[in-house]
Amino acid sequence: MARIMILSVSVFAVLMVVLAVSGFASAYTDRAYWLDVQLKPNGGAHVVEKTLLNLDTQSEIDAFEFVVREGDTNLGGWQKFSRNIRYHVSGSVFNVSLVGTREFGTSFSSSSVTIEYDVDNLTTFKPVSSRTTAYRVETSKLQLGNTPGEFRLGKNTIFSLRLPQDAVRISVVPDSGTSRDGKIIRWVGPTVGTWQVGFDREISMADEVNAFFVQSYTTLASSAVLWLLLAFALAVVGYKIFLSRR
Repeated sequence: MARIMILSVSVFAVLMVVLAVSGFASAYTDRAYWLDVQLKPNGGAHVVEKTLLNLDTQSEIDAFEFVVREGDTNLGGWQKFSRNIRYHVSGSVFNVSLVGTREFGTSFSSSSVTIEYDVDNLTTFKPVSSRTTAYRVETSKLQLGNTPGEFRLGKNTIFSLRLPQDAVRISVVPDSGTSRDGKIIRWVGPTVGTWQVGFDREISMADEVNAFFVQSYTTLASSAVLWLLLAFALAVVGYKIFLSRR
């Protein structure tokens, strides 16, 4: 009987501790998440991630505004507010900007955290002709699911992939589950799947001819041929000047 009473007291004590901890724990509510990726011709990308969340209690509001006042630019200082606050594009990350703010235009309890940064090598590319370069998006570097290359988007989640303005022959496989607005491809949650994205970029005939002459000049400038031609031209000019003064 004594053992049963001791066990009951122990269980009650544990339960009280759990309730006490839960009373101080924060439960920030995610409202929406946007991921915007602007691809660059050099294979890199400019990324903007915005998380919209609710601060459900006064203690959560105080905690958020404290980090805002501190001007914390460390990602770890913001991650307690939402699991979405992290880099969703892997690789070399640089030019990072981090901004947390209250969103009073949405509601009194709304806040947002925005991460803006650049990454390298999000696309691979190779020339397929003198004027055409084929690009392929490395979807395995987009950390949106449980496995590399998987897109697992929750409710109120939008992923926008912005292709270069001169992109042609855009390919999205499969086409279902996406929408397209010009050079912008969008995925709207809830959805899950894997997609392959590719496109070509072409230069005009005039640009190709101009590039040829620029390359030819660069090649000559880096060789002794140009210097020999310049020396010959100076010799001819000097000889004509000498004859005119005789």
